[in-house]
Amino acid sequence: RQALTQQQVNDHLSGHQLNLPTKVLSTISHLYILPPTLEETGNYLSDTNSTALAYFSFPLHSWGRGLIFGSIFISLTLGGILIAIKRYPKTNKHQKIAAVFFLMTTIILFGAISFFIPLPWQRYVVPLLPFTAVWIGYSLLPLNEYIDQSRA
Repeated sequence: RQALTQQQVNDHLSGHQLNLPTKVLSTISHLYILPPTLEETGNYLSDTNSTALAYFSFPLHSWGRGLIFGSIFISLTLGGILIAIKRYPKTNKHQKIAAVFFLMTTIILFGAISFFIPLPWQRYVVPLLPFTAVWIGYSLLPLNEYIDQSRA
């Protein structure tokens, strides 16, 4: 298994080793900015080309990607984390445990993917998607609270 991984690293990266800052930036770009990747190597490119064209012809499959939306989603993710930290002192014991557990899990998973995965392939960031979705949702809580207060 390790020999296969090393062969893939040599083939994909031409023998170059990525440093940690490059891996972190790669994880962030795959998570927020780059369009969905249907293949990491060209082995099946001719076989999947028609399917890829059909997939990307539907606008919502690429929605939310790119520098503009990626910047918005990164900001919302970080905003959700900051809001959770700011609200931490006002929460009860069970909410505190859940918030710490969720934040630590996000950080550990992000760090593990960035540090231990030798190839910057998009499939490896998929486990982070639910975490980013929750943090983005958490960042929208103040807006929801504002709307609720204005209705009352």
